[in-house]
Amino acid sequence: GDLDADPTVVIRGIGTLSNGATSTPLYIVDGVPVENLGYLNSNDIESISVLKDASSTAIYGTRAAFGVVLVTTKTAKTAEKVSVTYNNNFAWSRATAYPEYSSVVDQIGALNEVDKQMETTPDLFGMAYNTKEYIDKAQAWLDWANSPEGAAAGIKNGKSPYREMIYGLDYDKDGWYADWDVAGILFNNATPSQNHNLSVSGNSGKTNYYMSLGYNHQQGLMNFNPDKMDKLNATVNLSTKVTKWLEVGARFNMQHRTYSYPEVRGQGTYQYAWRWGSFFGPWGYFQDDEGIQYDGRNMIGLRKEAGDSYKKRMNLRAGGFIKLNLAKGLTFNGDYTYTYRTGRTKAVGQKANIVNTWGFQGAEDKDGNVLYRFTPVTSGVSTDYDYVDITNTYYTNHVANMYLNYNGSWSGHNLNVMVGANIDKSEYESYYNEYRGMQDPNLPEPQLCAEHKSYSQSHSHGGSAGVFGRINYDYKGIYLIELSGRYDGSSKFPSHTQWAFFPSGSLGYRISEEGYFQEAKEYVSNLKLRASYGVIGNQEIGANMFLETMSKTTNGVNWLGTGSSKYDYFGQPKMVDPSLTWESIATTNIGIDLGFLNNELNVNFDWYQRTTNGMLAEGQRLPQVVGATAAKENAGSLRTRGWEFNIDWRHTFRDADNLTVHANFNLGDYKSVVTKWDSDDFTNTTYEGKEYGEIWGFQTDRYFTKDDFVGTDENGHPIYADGVADQTALES
Repeated sequence: GDLDADPTVVIRGIGTLSNGATSTPLYIVDGVPVENLGYLNSNDIESISVLKDASSTAIYGTRAAFGVVLVTTKTAKTAEKVSVTYNNNFAWSRATAYPEYSSVVDQIGALNEVDKQMETTPDLFGMAYNTKEYIDKAQAWLDWANSPEGAAAGIKNGKSPYREMIYGLDYDKDGWYADWDVAGILFNNATPSQNHNLSVSGNSGKTNYYMSLGYNHQQGLMNFNPDKMDKLNATVNLSTKVTKWLEVGARFNMQHRTYSYPEVRGQGTYQYAWRWGSFFGPWGYFQDDEGIQYDGRNMIGLRKEAGDSYKKRMNLRAGGFIKLNLAKGLTFNGDYTYTYRTGRTKAVGQKANIVNTWGFQGAEDKDGNVLYRFTPVTSGVSTDYDYVDITNTYYTNHVANMYLNYNGSWSGHNLNVMVGANIDKSEYESYYNEYRGMQDPNLPEPQLCAEHKSYSQSHSHGGSAGVFGRINYDYKGIYLIELSGRYDGSSKFPSHTQWAFFPSGSLGYRISEEGYFQEAKEYVSNLKLRASYGVIGNQEIGANMFLETMSKTTNGVNWLGTGSSKYDYFGQPKMVDPSLTWESIATTNIGIDLGFLNNELNVNFDWYQRTTNGMLAEGQRLPQVVGATAAKENAGSLRTRGWEFNIDWRHTFRDADNLTVHANFNLGDYKSVVTKWDSDDFTNTTYEGKEYGEIWGFQTDRYFTKDDFVGTDENGHPIYADGVADQTALES
């Protein structure tokens, strides 16, 4: 993946088609929600667990509609004294797939065959590759590559490395003939990365502490001007027992990351190398009489000439917690976390001093001989201007949680009751400025640009709050029941639909704890049946979905104003549905747990169904005279059914210094189907009955036989026999 991309997790498939089909789980780190796990140092993680069914996730609120990932970071153990740890690793990686090509002669032969069947002109930016002269020259290059002269030039297995191109051999006025080692030239097969971590942990009196610093460096896959990522993490976890009934603590986490990359204007992605044959890079360079090298209009030239750009982000998370033991079995927990995140992107788009190799206009020397020494062009390939784009972003978030928990037991009965509330508030701002006309490409600064081309700004804020309760009861660990409910409110909805109640419950039966099962526990150490059902609300439907926002166009009224000064204007307010409300996700889960060998070997199976009701869908089409598109409504439903199978084995060898061996195997499948889509817009790709991820394609019945025809017409076209569908429309 992209070095700058944050890790993503999808639990049990797609959950909604609203908001770009966003079905992201809730990430909880040390009891506090976070945006994603990319801001954590993996070395600080103590454990990770995943909650999937609605009964277990309901207590976490509206952001947990698609599962919860629980992360616990490291802390000092109570009996641990000062411990200092340093570890590092160095790694080299490569791509798992590279472009592979046959010889140029074979590639051209295949192209000509396709052109013949499609009745298209064999032409590639002015290069006619179907002529005998072209094919003979491509064969001549291949013969040279396999000769001692080719080997001396570095040719291996018929593929050329990155080198100066020779006129009359690699190319001439009619085309390109060299067969380049595209994978070897473009991609680094030993991309370096390194990771360093230093941590200090221990306790002093009644205070435990854990502190760490981490540094990570990664480099991209490209050989020429590769992108790079540098991350610096710092973590501090503190907790102290003030009294027997009071514990307080503080947590601090900071990450600063810098992503350096070339602002490639045109073809620069990893996948682009597959677009052309190995001859049409071309993947060598030109050199003029003064020894100056020029690359062609390809990934090499554009990357080498690209402006040095960066994305810098800093994420700061600080908070504290308190735990009170109020009475026997009764505790109070509270925490507050503040998150501040800022980002700055500077994209420098420079004109590319490269050769336009996408055309054939041969040059001549003073005697009129065609040399085809390409004349370098200094204009951009995609655009003919340079620019400096600056984007600044700011994000703040406040989260507070508090809850009371009671835990009691009597005569085999066990009861756990929790009641609590939480609230969060966030704010986001971004500023974008575009400048053009750099005075000096070596100093790409806004103040040194001739024109402030454009400016935009956005500002949003939101929040949610909720109260919740949960009751857990079991009798001797055999019969288990859990009931929970939440009453949640969100600013994503209009005032009259902001609040909603979401219940859930689960049942469990541990057969292995029954008296009649004790003789079988020698073979089956755990046998549990379980079932759950719950409903969770989803607030992540997009921004401003119930507000009649208007778009602004700057300098857009070209029939008003004078000269270059034009008036700004606002578009018509968008249409909204005044009854817009929550999406509700109802999940049913049935499972069985089996344990063997004293629970060293565990087998789990789950069947589940998740139904998303009230999903946002396009409304009924409106007449063109309205001048606006229909508002989105809670008019869609999506159902996902699936199963999961897991085998986990863990064994500790006591005679081998407690060496632990762990193995895991899991298998699952699911299918998501749109069960309701109340929209008559035929241009929409979503429809009732659609299976998410389906692929449409043309299917054939069989090959024709002579019995399918009854002769030919006056133009020599075959006449189909009775019962054979007319294929004329498909022949072109």
